Amino acid sequence: MSVENEDKQPAPERPSHGAFCRLSPVEMQCATGVNHRQLNRWAREHGLPRNADGSYSLPAFVRWLRKSDCGRPRGYRRKPGVVERKIAARVRAVLAEELANVGDRE
Repeated sequence: MSVENEDKQPAPERPSHGAFCRLSPVEMQCATGVNHRQLNRWAREHGLPRNADGSYSLPAFVRWLRKSDCGRPRGYRRKPGVVERKIAARVRAVLAEELANVGDRE
C-alpha cells in the first residue's frame, strides 16, 4: 500500500434529502433567516406548506417562495430577487457548516 493512499480520507457523507424535509419552525428560522413567527403566519395566511406534524420542508419552502409574492419587498425598496438571494445564501452557509460538522464527527 502506498503512502499516497493512506493519506486520503473518505469524503464526508452528505446529509440525506430527508434531513431537510422535517425541520421545526426554529430550525427553519436558523436555515432561512426568516423568523419562525413569520413562517407560521405565512403558513396560516398565505399557504406556506407544512407537514402534518407542524414541521417544514426546506425544498417545499423554496418552491413556495419562488411562486409566492409573499415575503417579497415592495418594488420601490428592493428588487424581488434580493430576498431569495439572501435566503439562498443563508441556506448555503448552513449546509456548508453542517457538512463540515459531519466530517468532524467521524
